[in-house]
Amino acid sequence: MNTMTSELMTFRSGDILFGIPITQVLTITGEQEILHCKAFAGKETLGISEYQGVPVAIVDLARTNNITSTNETKKEWVNLLKLREQDHIDWINALEDTLVNGTPFSKARDPHKCAFGEWYDNFKSDDQELSSVLAEFDAPHRKIHALADKLLDLKANDDIQACLTILSEERNTTLKYLLSLFERMRSQILSSIRTVYIYLTIDGATPCVALCVDEITDVETVVESGFTSMSTMALPTDQSSLQYLSGYQKLTSDNDCLLVDLELLLSNPSLSQKHSQAS
Repeated sequence: MNTMTSELMTFRSGDILFGIPITQVLTITGEQEILHCKAFAGKETLGISEYQGVPVAIVDLARTNNITSTNETKKEWVNLLKLREQDHIDWINALEDTLVNGTPFSKARDPHKCAFGEWYDNFKSDDQELSSVLAEFDAPHRKIHALADKLLDLKANDDIQACLTILSEERNTTLKYLLSLFERMRSQILSSIRTVYIYLTIDGATPCVALCVDEITDVETVVESGFTSMSTMALPTDQSSLQYLSGYQKLTSDNDCLLVDLELLLSNPSLSQKHSQAS
């Protein structure tokens, strides 16, 4: 039985766990200046950065593997929350229009049936602070939607002034609080967006390329017998997203990861050219 071991650094891009030999990791950094971004717009390479005076290509691992990064997902959440916030402003305005002008009310009365309610009921997050803010939505969101039946019943009894008084109070209290929760949640999401850059090396001293990833997860000791080469798997030959991966590695943490192959990564013509220039 093969018991040879080595160390991998594992990291995430989107929901996928990747790994690379720790000996190929030169350094890890946070946000930094990336040059010539426009020249690489929409491509795997985000641009060029300098590390200790050496120009290094920054490769977006998510784009390389055709996946959505966690940061991109979070930005989508922020945009979605802006839309859902406006939905509830429009909802209150539509109810007022119905009460004043008799316009048929067609908005969702069930808090689980509006676009936000459907998203809210299915949203899950490992971020405890985000989950805490999200939990605060339940009561005011239900209360807002309950206004429709309550006020339309009052309108049926010709008590329009009472309807408008209640609506005004709820707009200035419950809706205002609900809108503040949308703002808090967006702020919480934006503050959690972080990018990590892993500078890789062949010789242990000079950077040759950097990976843009969502987060570093661990350093693990792995057994060589837990590795399965991509070449031995029945994978589609046209999957360009697999071109920089050497295989699948079982981890001692009962997890698994996909191994990034530095040589395959550098075989990309544009990267190999930059690496030659840097050398």
